Amino acid sequence: MKKLLCALLAAVMVLSLCACAKGQGEATPTGGENTTPSQTQGETTVPETTVAETTVPHEHEYKEKVTKDATCDAKGEKTFTCDCGDSYTEEIKKLDHDYSKATCKKPKTCKNCGKTSGDKASHKYSSGKCTVCGKFQSVANTKWRAYVVCSQNEMDEMVFSFTKSGGGFDVAIYAPASMMEGAKMVQIDGKKWYQEGFGYGSDEMSYQEKDNTVTVEIDGRGAQGTVVLERTAGNKLKVKSVKGTIIDEWITEDIQGVVFKLVG
Repeated sequence: MKKLLCALLAAVMVLSLCACAKGQGEATPTGGENTTPSQTQGETTVPETTVAETTVPHEHEYKEKVTKDATCDAKGEKTFTCDCGDSYTEEIKKLDHDYSKATCKKPKTCKNCGKTSGDKASHKYSSGKCTVCGKFQSVANTKWRAYVVCSQNEMDEMVFSFTKSGGGFDVAIYAPASMMEGAKMVQIDGKKWYQEGFGYGSDEMSYQEKDNTVTVEIDGRGAQGTVVLERTAGNKLKVKSVKGTIIDEWITEDIQGVVFKLVG
């Protein structure tokens, strides 16, 4: 019996010794937690990856500005500039002359540089007055007439006939009624007048024009005097003054302040 117990005890001790020896060769975790073994010398460390930034190429955006105006005599220039400071220039060709039409005031004139070409145009007359500048047409080769009622029984028809070098002043006498065959008739303010006499006047006449005044010198057929006629805004000739005797004293009195109208 003792031998059996001793054998069992010896077997237990042998088994215990074997277990201890086995435990010394293995790492036994503590506290029941898993631990990560530390990195040992000689292992390779993977470096961190750096992402490179992408650069967008600059695109120029140019603003245009005229830095030198072109004229009819010289070329111009315009400059294109980017916000980055880059710039370039382009040439502007010379302008062509742009002429306006010639008038009686001035010849053809360039609207760009003011240069003129050629001569002035002729006046454009309508009823003896230029529609462009307002200048009156010369009285040369024109005829002017006025009717003057002297009394209930007489009316005078007065006519200035201007030529280039002179002219004449004529007076015809009218009465309310006439037995003359083919007598000329005019109607003034609703009243009929018939020509009874004509051929009074002077064919010896000279004149001078200055601005809007016509000075007439009459010398012939017993008449000698000066009549100053003034152009009115409506292109009429108004007697401004009379000196001397025009035909006779009655005609001289009748002509004072009379207004003559252009009739030819």
